[in-house]
Amino acid sequence: MKDKKIDRHSLENDNRYELIPILVESVVVNPEGRSFVVLGDGDKKSAVEINSFESGMLTFVAKDYHKNSHIQTIHQAFVKLAEIYKSNVVSVEIENKVGDVVYTSVKFVDKNLNNFYLVMSLCDGVILSILSQTNLKIVFDVWDNMEPLDEDWDYENFMFDED
Repeated sequence: MKDKKIDRHSLENDNRYELIPILVESVVVNPEGRSFVVLGDGDKKSAVEINSFESGMLTFVAKDYHKNSHIQTIHQAFVKLAEIYKSNVVSVEIENKVGDVVYTSVKFVDKNLNNFYLVMSLCDGVILSILSQTNLKIVFDVWDNMEPLDEDWDYENFMFDED
């Protein structure tokens, strides 16, 4: 069989896979006690449900409580271990949403400039983004397909804010 060649210049690129910056705006709890992380890009907000353990860990790190804690979180231990092996977090990207599950891809680089990737949950990726001071990004197509947050949504309280 003859090899077929594809002219990559003739492929249509509509920027659906472009990475755009995204912010974690807050973690909220609704009246039924379900926790959500609210993501925003300045124009749109979307809420993703997370479990109570994840919301606790995320707010602990987001409010910088981990900096003065007498114990280390598993995420801090992971970052410290990566540093010992001369590896750094390069990027954290929300890459896919399947049903209610949101996946992040975390890219690392080691001292020899080898790249390696880990796929994680949304909260684990966000926490590593905060600890490594790496900007969080999302694939445009994923963000575009996420339901916008209803501004009249009834939530019980913000778990972290500007304080």
